Amino acid sequence: MGTVKLDITEIAELASDKPVIMLNLLRYREQADFPQGYSDQPCSGREAYQRYAALATPLVLGIGGKIRFAGHAVANVVSPKDERWHDMILVEYDSPRIFVDMANSAEYQRIVYLRTAALEDSRLIAMQDGLSFQL
Repeated sequence: MGTVKLDITEIAELASDKPVIMLNLLRYREQADFPQGYSDQPCSGREAYQRYAALATPLVLGIGGKIRFAGHAVANVVSPKDERWHDMILVEYDSPRIFVDMANSAEYQRIVYLRTAALEDSRLIAMQDGLSFQL
């Protein structure tokens, strides 16, 4: 139950010797939608995500991951009018493989249902340095 398989086609092609930063865009459900067979107490999507984060954060930190930023989306400056996100999180991993291994681990697979139940919509975008211009 609750198993999530990552589409690792693109992430597997990333430079394995460079860190990867995962951009998480999160839109919560009003009410968490737990799958059949789980006996979690009813709660909001945000509360379900907080349960998930409390369990996922030690896994991320345990493999050397770093939470670089976490915050609320407060204004859409350039985006489609109807697009909205509640929160955004940037998490850095030493390599794409470390991220994939963690996400496919049994420990993570036991808790990922909370993330799925919590979110109405989300994006998980892998980023690495290498811009063709200087900031």
